Amino acid sequence: MSSNSIRILAGNSHPALARLIAKRLGTDLANVTVSKYSNQETAVTIGESVRDEDVFIIQSGCGEINDHLMELLIMINACKTASARRIT
Repeated sequence: MSSNSIRILAGNSHPALARLIAKRLGTDLANVTVSKYSNQETAVTIGESVRDEDVFIIQSGCGEINDHLMELLIMINACKTASARRIT
């Protein structure tokens, strides 16, 4: 049985904010790689297990809204596929 800890994932919209939130909570950011292919398709790789964890994704809506929204949706899908307990 899992200890059901939390994982904080950060997109590319505001990484400094995500670092400050993680620091305040006394935890580290999860290892997430968000990249773009040459055809501008977005790819997300979560570098650690989020199975049965509470996942919080930090992604603001400022700047390049379309890119950041797609990153958020892809990160949510990746967490659902990886069997995260809850995604916020």
